[in-house]
Amino acid sequence: ASDGHWDRGVPVGGGDRGDPPSDFDGSGQCYLTDNVDGNSDVDGGSTTLTSPAMDATGGEAILSYARWFSNTAGGSPNEDTMVVEISNNNGSTWQNLETVGPGGAEVSGGWYEKQFVINDLFTTPSSQVRVRFTANDTGSGSVVEAGVDAVRITVLNCEDAPDCPADLAAPFGTLDFSDVVAFLGAFASSDSAADLAPPFGTFDFSDVVAFLASFGSGCP
Repeated sequence: ASDGHWDRGVPVGGGDRGDPPSDFDGSGQCYLTDNVDGNSDVDGGSTTLTSPAMDATGGEAILSYARWFSNTAGGSPNEDTMVVEISNNNGSTWQNLETVGPGGAEVSGGWYEKQFVINDLFTTPSSQVRVRFTANDTGSGSVVEAGVDAVRITVLNCEDAPDCPADLAAPFGTLDFSDVVAFLGAFASSDSAADLAPPFGTFDFSDVVAFLASFGSGCP
């Protein structure tokens, strides 16, 4: 690309012309295409952001990330795409995860969190998994802005799963109101003890449903 290369920093664009006004996960920073306010976006080609190698071995590996893409401003909107790819061999070959755009519901900005089970993509996930994000401006005049945040791989195995995830407070082995209080406290403080259901790392109603299901089933 002739302009709009990837930067990492605190978003300064203010949300106009399709760029993110803030990061996704609250850390304050994220990756953006040309973190400059005003008339600056991806122009004249493509710009690619590639992760370092990540370890996806040892169980069920889940890739998650948040992405932002906008191509609806400018004289020729809805002509460009953002492509997300994954590699299981340190970048020697790549497989498409998703192509965002040129049209659709997620091409006018906004953070969207995505998850993929790596074991569904590769028979044996490796310790050299990479993911890359390519924002393209190959059309005739759309304003292309992209962002990436909260990229991580979470590996789950049987040892990670407690026998009774609802048993959070003494007396252990018995489910009662103290476990409900403990769950609510953990949920409110974003403690991992309350992170019982995908998307892991996010505390939402799915965790409440998982807790109630475990509480209703009782401890073995």
